Amino acid sequence: MNRIHGWRSLAACALLATGTPGCFAVANLDRFEIEPALCESTSTMTRDYRWRLTTFDPHEGRRFEMRVVEVPSVVGLPAAGRVAAGIVYDPIPDGRPTTLEGFLDDALAPGDYETYFWADVPMSTPDVFDFGSDHAWIEEVPEGGCFEFVHMGPFDADIRPLDDPGRGNVIVNLGDLGDFGRNAFIYRVRNQRGDEVGFYRLDSIPLLPANRRALTIPDIAELDTLHAVHAFVDMNRDGVENPGEPSFDPEPVNAEPNAVFTINLGSVSMPAP
Repeated sequence: MNRIHGWRSLAACALLATGTPGCFAVANLDRFEIEPALCESTSTMTRDYRWRLTTFDPHEGRRFEMRVVEVPSVVGLPAAGRVAAGIVYDPIPDGRPTTLEGFLDDALAPGDYETYFWADVPMSTPDVFDFGSDHAWIEEVPEGGCFEFVHMGPFDADIRPLDDPGRGNVIVNLGDLGDFGRNAFIYRVRNQRGDEVGFYRLDSIPLLPANRRALTIPDIAELDTLHAVHAFVDMNRDGVENPGEPSFDPEPVNAEPNAVFTINLGSVSMPAP
């Protein structure tokens, strides 16, 4: 693993002007592949978290959330520990068969983890987890950090912790919407150690300011700790940043208790066709 985005890199970003390029590397398409060679780490190592979830067709157009949760090694502690990383699809994009896949660099410190995840189903409250009706699971993360899952039952009725009292939220607000309505929008989060701890995909940037809302990843902000966000408009909807796609690097902020960013899409122009 390559920890090129450590505290020194993040601190440098904080000292530069908002929107300065280069604080985050452009994602590599190959990073999405879950190959055996990428999954050979052990629980004694810091490693990437990779996910690949398939046949989620029943949840197209519905919200999906994941929490990567530490399993405490001390007997007597609660069954679930701190939230190490959070992933949100807002909502699951259309496309059959529906596959969700991605990665977070160095998200898993040494130790064992479980993934708590849920998806809205039609006829339930949109964007809110409904115990007993929405589909939810708790699954062990393999030692190497590569998590694969095929949509199936049975479902877990309780996926707590939904709220980690020791953590805040990372919130991105869209200010000026510019001319990017109906494009996908992705942001990623790093903490001051350089670990990637959050991924958020908005399927469609709203056309009207009245439809703006806070884009929130719960429970991943460490209190009074610097966090950085890198975002881009996913013009071709392939899930990775490509040359020419508008990108944004707001100034890093401390979580007090939330880490709140505002991104003005109107600060850049729509790329020429």
